[in-house]
Amino acid sequence: MDYEQKAKAVADCLQSYKRDESGWKVCKKSNDVVVSWRPSSEFPGNVYKGEGSVSCSLEKVWECLKPVPNGLRVKWDNNVKKFELLEQITEV
Repeated sequence: MDYEQKAKAVADCLQSYKRDESGWKVCKKSNDVVVSWRPSSEFPGNVYKGEGSVSCSLEKVWECLKPVPNGLRVKWDNNVKKFELLEQITEV
């Protein structure tokens, strides 16, 4: 399986969700975050997106979100227990 090609296809699909503003319905809104949903064209069910603003650099945001073993995400996100690298498909 060509993992790089598959990863690019998934990234393109996610970017298309961001570009296409049609069909999204707000399901939760607070002062800082808006969560919306719409039916998926990929599978039976819905896709969700969250939008908000953070006052810091992109690098600091990525440091908190990136999926690495023993990274910051495991410390603050109660939905994530651990990240484990199963197979490396490209050089870092």
